[in-house]
Amino acid sequence: VTVRMVMNSQPRPDDICEFDGDPVNDIILCGRLLRRVEEPMRTQFEINDNTGTFYVLFYHKGENQVPTALRNFQYDQFCYAKVYGNIRVFKEEKAIVGTHIKKIEKFDELTNHFLSTYVAHCIRKKGVLKPRELAMEAAPSVGAGAGMTAMNDSMGGGMQVDQSSRQATGGGGPAGASTGD
Repeated sequence: VTVRMVMNSQPRPDDICEFDGDPVNDIILCGRLLRRVEEPMRTQFEINDNTGTFYVLFYHKGENQVPTALRNFQYDQFCYAKVYGNIRVFKEEKAIVGTHIKKIEKFDELTNHFLSTYVAHCIRKKGVLKPRELAMEAAPSVGAGAGMTAMNDSMGGGMQVDQSSRQATGGGGPAGASTGD
């Protein structure tokens, strides 16, 4: 999920949050850690994923004891991290309670997270694609139609299509270098 999705989720009477009509409990957030606040019984991280900013809480088992989830985590301000946790609701206030945190080393993880979030959102809104929607038509031959001309025009016209003979001609070369009449 994203921070905005957490902020826009609605608490139900049974203290479970709903987003777009679906219950949200276990979540994964990816974002930049802006700061860490140490308290006697918990550690808070302020995380920003460019959709908003929210606090993630990691509770300690005993006073001044490092939570298990944070034992192998080296905090650096403004580093990117992936946070696993749960959304908790208490008196209509939402909180994210972290269960695991890891530093993002490869930014592909960040891209993958946001792409996965987008795909899941599209599936929630529009449903799963049906097999006939996934089936592709047979690929037309190179330069076989007006669609190819429109694409080339929008991409700078690197290839010109002669519609009468349906042969592609090189439009980017020197004058008189075309291969078809």
